[in-house]
Amino acid sequence: MGNELTGWENDLATLIVGADSLLGGDFRSPSGGDHFVAEPWTVHWTSDDIEAVYDDVFAQELRRKGGAAGFNDSAAVGDFVARYGLPLKQRDINKATVDLPPLRRKFIENLTNGLNLIVHTGLAQAGIEGAHMPEFDARYRAATRHEGPIRLVDVSSSRDRLRRLLHERGYDQTYLVDAVHAWETDQERLKPEDIPGKIEEISRKLTPVVKERLLDPLIFHILMVRGEN
Repeated sequence: MGNELTGWENDLATLIVGADSLLGGDFRSPSGGDHFVAEPWTVHWTSDDIEAVYDDVFAQELRRKGGAAGFNDSAAVGDFVARYGLPLKQRDINKATVDLPPLRRKFIENLTNGLNLIVHTGLAQAGIEGAHMPEFDARYRAATRHEGPIRLVDVSSSRDRLRRLLHERGYDQTYLVDAVHAWETDQERLKPEDIPGKIEEISRKLTPVVKERLLDPLIFHILMVRGEN
C-alpha cells in the first residue's frame, strides 16, 4: 500500500482502523499496550475515510473505554459500524481484488475475513440484537489458515500452574480469568526509561531456562544423531 490510499486499499485500511477502534485499539498510540489490530507503521496511511473513522467522536470514546464491551449503548455501537459500512467492506474488497495473483488474493480474503470476525465480535460484545460471537472454528482458521482437523491442546496443567502462581501472590478469585484480570490491573505500566532494565531482568531469568529446557536437549539430540558422545 502507498501512503495515499484509494479504491480497495482505502476500503481495507478503513476496515482495519474501524475494527481496531471497535475493540479499543489505537494504532497511533506510542504504547504497544494500546494496539490491537493495526500497528504504528500504519500511521503513514492517509485518506479522508481513514481520518474520518479514526477521528470519529464515538471512535475516541471506544478507545477511552476499551472497546465495544465497555458500552451499555448498543445502538451507538451499531450506528458507528453502519456509518462506515464496516460489515460490507469484506464483500467490496473481495470483489475488487478478484484479478490479483492467486496467493495475494487469498491473503487479502483471509485478512478481510479475520477483520470481519472482529467487527462481529464487537457487535456481539455490545449486545446488538441478532449479533452473535463468531464460532471458535471460524476464528481459529482465520488466525492460522489451518484447513485440516482442529486439535485442541490440553492446557489444564498450565492453567493449574497459573492458578497456583496467582494464589501465591494473593489472587484467589473464584474464576481464573478474574484472578488474571486483578493481577493485570495491579501492574503499573512501565516507564520508557525502565524498559531496558526490565528486559535485562527477564533475560537473566529466561536464559538458564532456555538452556536447560531447549538448548541442552537439542544439542544432546544432535549428538545422538551424529553418533557422538
